[in-house]
Amino acid sequence: MSDYPLESTERERDRLERQARVLRPLTERLLRRAGAEPGASVLDLGTGAGDVAMLAAELVGPTGRVVSLDRDAGNLQRAHERGERAGYTNLSFLERDIADPPRLGEGFDVAVGRYVLMYQTDPVAVVRAIARAVRPGGAVAFHEISLYEGMRDDAWPASTRLFVETMAKLSPSLRRRIQANIAPRLPSIFVDAGLDVADWGFELSSPLVHAADAIPVGVDLMRTFEPLAIADGAIAAGEIDWDAQERVWRESPPHGALTLPASVLGWARVPGSKGDDRDA
Repeated sequence: MSDYPLESTERERDRLERQARVLRPLTERLLRRAGAEPGASVLDLGTGAGDVAMLAAELVGPTGRVVSLDRDAGNLQRAHERGERAGYTNLSFLERDIADPPRLGEGFDVAVGRYVLMYQTDPVAVVRAIARAVRPGGAVAFHEISLYEGMRDDAWPASTRLFVETMAKLSPSLRRRIQANIAPRLPSIFVDAGLDVADWGFELSSPLVHAADAIPVGVDLMRTFEPLAIADGAIAAGEIDWDAQERVWRESPPHGALTLPASVLGWARVPGSKGDDRDA
């Protein structure tokens, strides 16, 4: 039910780790609001490099449990090794599609995904399937990125113009492969999947990245988009001068900053109360 367009490489997993450090405060806020507390059980959807899984394991503590899913064996190996090195004993990984989640007793307390729903061809069907693995009264939560046609770039300082113009060439190749502008649609996706949005757990937010982190976050993200743009004919192979792209940020003033696209954070409840009977 998904067609993940980005490469499965060690370099990409390295990038995900660096990106996770920037995104952590937003994802942590979402997890806490959704109910990831000591003793809770969490289903992590799309392991990637393992950062959301380890964050959830930290929040639920040794009396809680985290099960993390991914279809990519390389991702699972990286995440498992990182989890072991960090000493998490409440964390396990399964090679499994997020649209076919496992059941844990009466259901998980929280299911969470970061940058995964945007890649699903039928997000309503995927959320509905995930909700079946969550207990009545539990929460389904997603941290997604909202990309859309015509995003403004006229507020960027002149010194970053090369970076901005290059990203403008590359980003449409990702937009056409994802659920673009998912932010205003996330509440309706939840409702159509049968979730209760009465608590209205939605917000739009974005990290402002210091120039010192712009190369490992922003420029590396462009490297990830490059193969898609070449395949689409948007750029030619070898067209991008990566030294020049990095120089934009190495020569940036101390107060230079990179604005990431807006993240939408949303969670909603599975109808019912804990202990209710539901169809498996």
